[in-house]
Amino acid sequence: MSAFEKQVEIGRRAYSIFTLAFGCLVLLHVVLILLSFRDYGMTSDEAHHIRYGEQIVRWYTSGFEDKALFQTHNTWLYGGLFDTCAHLISQFLPLDRYDANHLVNACFGLIGVAAAFAIGTSVGGPFAGFLAALALFLTPRYYGHSFNNPKDIPFAVCYLWGVFAILQCCRSFPSFSKRCIVGTGLAIGCALGIRVGGLMLIAYLGLVIAVLLTKHRGQLAPTLRIVLPRLGLIVLLAYVTMLLFWPYALTNPLSGPLSALHKFSTFSESHTSFFNGRYVLNTELPRLYAPTWFLLTVPEFTLVGVVIGMALLIIRKRFDHFIIFLAGAFPVLYAVIFNTPLYDGIRHLLFAMPPLVVFGMVAVSDMVKRPATHPVAGLIAFLLCCLPSIQMIRLHPNQYVYFNTLVAGGLKKASLNYETDYWENTFKQGIRWAENSWQETRAGKQKIGGFSENIRYMLDSTRSEMAPNPEAADVYLGTTRYDRHRVVAGEILHIVASESTPLLYLIRPDTAYQH
Repeated sequence: MSAFEKQVEIGRRAYSIFTLAFGCLVLLHVVLILLSFRDYGMTSDEAHHIRYGEQIVRWYTSGFEDKALFQTHNTWLYGGLFDTCAHLISQFLPLDRYDANHLVNACFGLIGVAAAFAIGTSVGGPFAGFLAALALFLTPRYYGHSFNNPKDIPFAVCYLWGVFAILQCCRSFPSFSKRCIVGTGLAIGCALGIRVGGLMLIAYLGLVIAVLLTKHRGQLAPTLRIVLPRLGLIVLLAYVTMLLFWPYALTNPLSGPLSALHKFSTFSESHTSFFNGRYVLNTELPRLYAPTWFLLTVPEFTLVGVVIGMALLIIRKRFDHFIIFLAGAFPVLYAVIFNTPLYDGIRHLLFAMPPLVVFGMVAVSDMVKRPATHPVAGLIAFLLCCLPSIQMIRLHPNQYVYFNTLVAGGLKKASLNYETDYWENTFKQGIRWAENSWQETRAGKQKIGGFSENIRYMLDSTRSEMAPNPEAADVYLGTTRYDRHRVVAGEILHIVASESTPLLYLIRPDTAYQH
């Protein structure tokens, strides 16, 4: 066997081994989803998006006569791809409507892990693909949000597949195959069918084509004749896909997306965030809000990987690596330059986290494969992956409040200065504790209250009911956000905590505890 044949055989074995490893990871992910999707609470925006999915289906089935979806606050400014799919799938699942949504949401998160594997494999080989998939799976913020975030996780997943599709276009330039055209158009269209920010993918694709055209300066005209029609087909397919799942854009094909882009870029609504130890309006946040949150909440292996990746990018100047880095870094840089009014921590830029994770892991895999560095690099990579996995187990089912140890000092220290349970995920845990502790000998149903209408959707109607106001409740639920656990005086019955950090207080209202 020649040296070349040996290399090919080694490559085939590596591909088989790490493809099998990825398959095992997917199986583990599926098992964890099935065992735990009911543990996650209902987040603040879920009711609006569940209703939006129902309204979109009614709008279509009524022949566009039922226009209730346009009478909501601002949900119609989002594409309804995920909400519509979740609604239709839920009709076939023997589950509570919210649990069904969480199951579908978690499956979308799994599809994002598959995208990480696809990107890593395409640019760095099967080991890079497996490491990227494993790293995204072990990213607590991504994992936690994937169960009950119906707007940011689906967009992040489609965005990541869009990045993969652009890489494929880069590889097949200038004669894009039919598969490349269809895949890229659908990926970008699905991203736009969730959030208008999918336009960034079109901008990236345009940038990639512009850079690659510089390498064909001698044959620019014939190259353009090949590229432009194919680019037009991609954009057309993306546009049509977007329209199918976004009623507002379908009724306003040109002005709708532009109007949504303007509204989300300026976002005039006032929201208060707890940042750096004080409450700040989203319109007055410091420019470093977004990068600070990334430094605090991405796992240590991502921080190390991104640093290594940036160094290798400067040295080697690989364009495919730059595309992945751009997809993760550009949204954060944009937020810094234009001081975008964000809130809820990193949630609105959650889609930028997976590309950065993949970028970092491709770089780490390159270091591990080098004979001179692979023993030490492999050990470091293993240890860095162990740390967040342990924390994810301890945080369950509140992984989305994760803070890393290296920069943030862990959840307990970070909670003194930054938001934790801003989406009220812990309400379900508090309600279950209250219902299980309620003595059946007491007359009537237990009244549970708090400053959220969503509490009523998580109650066991045979044992509990929503209190008309917090003070009239048998048990008041108060999150630490906005110090709501200090609003109603009473006896503390129970505290929902993760890593010794209080997230939700269960209080029996009693004015004797006023002070």
